[in-house]
Amino acid sequence: MDEQTYTFMLQFIEEHYENPKQRRKLRVYEAFVCACENHQPKLTPPSRTTFSQAIERRAGYAQTKRREGRRAAIQKEPFYWELELTTPRHGSRPFEIVHIDHTQLWSLD
Repeated sequence: MDEQTYTFMLQFIEEHYENPKQRRKLRVYEAFVCACENHQPKLTPPSRTTFSQAIERRAGYAQTKRREGRRAAIQKEPFYWELELTTPRHGSRPFEIVHIDHTQLWSLD
């Protein structure tokens, strides 16, 4: 696939698939084929499998947020096993996410 078709495909996915309308992959692909035929100069569209794989490569937090909203995208955020100074802020309320320290304490008894 040439570079012009590839960039047009990624732009089309971003505009027509990654939006709140939540259109199905097949319907977006059909619209993409029509757009390739109407494009000047005409572009040769890739196969449906290649188009679907391009959508899957873009999958993740950003795509889910654009399609389903912030609350659905929370599940796709990366999980942090350890807190460090560079860890981004997570949780919007106090004690929403709690990290427990299992260090044993010694008594003087």
